[in-house]
Amino acid sequence: MKIWTPEQPSRHYAASILLPLIGSVLLAVVLAGGAALLALRQGWPVAPISLAGCALAVFFALWAALAVGRRAQQGALIFCQDGQGRLFAVDARKFISYHKSLWGYLQTQKVVRRLVEGGVLARYLGEEKGLVGLENQILAVENIKENRNAYALTCRVRHPSGSFGRHTYLLVKGYTRQEELLYALERLRTAENLVELPSNRKPLFILLCSVALAVCIALCVCSHPAVGVLSQEIYFPCLGLAFALLFPLLYFIIRQHRGE
Repeated sequence: MKIWTPEQPSRHYAASILLPLIGSVLLAVVLAGGAALLALRQGWPVAPISLAGCALAVFFALWAALAVGRRAQQGALIFCQDGQGRLFAVDARKFISYHKSLWGYLQTQKVVRRLVEGGVLARYLGEEKGLVGLENQILAVENIKENRNAYALTCRVRHPSGSFGRHTYLLVKGYTRQEELLYALERLRTAENLVELPSNRKPLFILLCSVALAVCIALCVCSHPAVGVLSQEIYFPCLGLAFALLFPLLYFIIRQHRGE
């Protein structure tokens, strides 16, 4: 029976989640508002300067959101193995009372400590049935993709309902006995995937979507009334097409990053 949790459960978990959120909001306001005020004081064109400030604000907000999401998942995802070698993934966030809003979400570490230190998981793992029918059981690992701060695990799982499916877990680096956990996951690699990985066409789709999006953006700029190089009649169709292309581009980028 083995349980893997994030290293050094932080006593300042709430602060590590809340402070970046507050900081990103304040930074976004400062960048957007500060850019407009600076343009007005210096007599610069307000519209492009404000647009640049808003773009920077959105970039930093997205960066902070990704960092907070990674931190939240690291603190909530528990891997455990029973005496029969069955491997399970437990997401502690599903035990949180979300009706308590943000405060309830910040109690993740308390839930993790109750599951691990309180002996809840150990008690279930000690039974013959284990966590079968209660948590996702990892039956096979199709792919392990190492990124800078995490491993993307594409797994075949048995859901508590008894149905089977594919699930991607983000194993953020920094778990207790992490090498042992990775070894347990490697043992579940399916033979066909060890021999030959399926062809990955997502980089090609990302390239095609990026080129198409760049072309649409260029057409939008050239057909904008302020530029007037091309006919204004194609401005809105190109704008709508660029907006539509953004979604498949993000879809393929996310799937590529997660190793799916």
